[in-house]
Amino acid sequence: MSDKDQTIIGLCQVGSPAPFVKALKEKIANTYLPDGTKAILKTVDFEWQSPNSDASKLVRDGDFKIRAFEEVSRLRAAGAKVAAVTNCRTLGFKNELQEEITTPITDFPTACAHAVSENPNLKIGYLGSTSAPKAAAIKEAVEKVFKPQWVDLDKSFDPIVEEIQELLHKGKSSDEKEALDKLAMLCSELVRGGAEKILPTCGLQALLSEALNAKGYPVIDVVKAFADYLCFTEWHNLPKPFKIGIVGGLGPAATVDLYDKITRFTPAKTDQKHIKVAVEQNPQVPDRTKYLLEGGVDPTLALYQACKRLENDDVDAIVIACNTAHAYFETILPHLSVPLINMQQVTLEEIIEKYGKNAVVGLMAT
Repeated sequence: MSDKDQTIIGLCQVGSPAPFVKALKEKIANTYLPDGTKAILKTVDFEWQSPNSDASKLVRDGDFKIRAFEEVSRLRAAGAKVAAVTNCRTLGFKNELQEEITTPITDFPTACAHAVSENPNLKIGYLGSTSAPKAAAIKEAVEKVFKPQWVDLDKSFDPIVEEIQELLHKGKSSDEKEALDKLAMLCSELVRGGAEKILPTCGLQALLSEALNAKGYPVIDVVKAFADYLCFTEWHNLPKPFKIGIVGGLGPAATVDLYDKITRFTPAKTDQKHIKVAVEQNPQVPDRTKYLLEGGVDPTLALYQACKRLENDDVDAIVIACNTAHAYFETILPHLSVPLINMQQVTLEEIIEKYGKNAVVGLMAT
């Protein structure tokens, strides 16, 4: 089986409790796919310098987002077909992540929703504080799959929810037992409110799903639901916005002129409706005309490298903002995987379209 056909699952671990990630890894490792194979798990570990504790909230929140982006980007580079974010804090900006990366990004509330979505009228108990910022993000993730009836805890239970989180983060068995008893009390309250299924709202709660089920509470097994969803879903890259690559600097003013024309002739009413453009501005490319007429330094490699950098930047087409550079066009074109637009060819095609094949053309050239 080639790497292209393998199910490669990437786990984004930033901010996640290690026990939850470990349990998820073990469940995936013990799950057989329909073809009898097992998924390949990818994680990334790298040094990361976090901001100082006295940094502003804007800096701290932004740093967390960048760390998550770096993890997902590296998982994508490692061949992951899907990136699973394992921390609920990431849910608040998952859409921002997905805008920048074509690899699908998913989460455990989405997985749990798929696990129980056969009953469209299901009443789901939210095992947490609806006052917490993550509550809206968790519910939004579920409601993208189906819209259940929510059963929420009264706000008077918020202090107990906070106590449970503190106990779970201590990690001691005695604290875990106390947290389990308090969770059972909250589950009883949700069941009295009509909940048919109960959704844990963090990884540490999820690890107690089995124990809560043993006590008779209908708690969703988050780890199993997440592993099954990751392993048994057929993942495909998302479409990306069209992006033009410009080999520029030949000279710089020509690049500015081309970019200006692209901007002015794009029928966009807002910034966000304009076309994505990547410019590889390299005025140090050797003189194209001088090499053709006198010899000296060949610009072929510099032009080729500029095209490859744009190709690696996921552009959909490349244009060279220099007529003379097109003398090297046929050399470079066969080694690119994206279209290289021939400025001279498309100009000729437009002349023929507007004026016919018998048009008399005046040419100004170097």
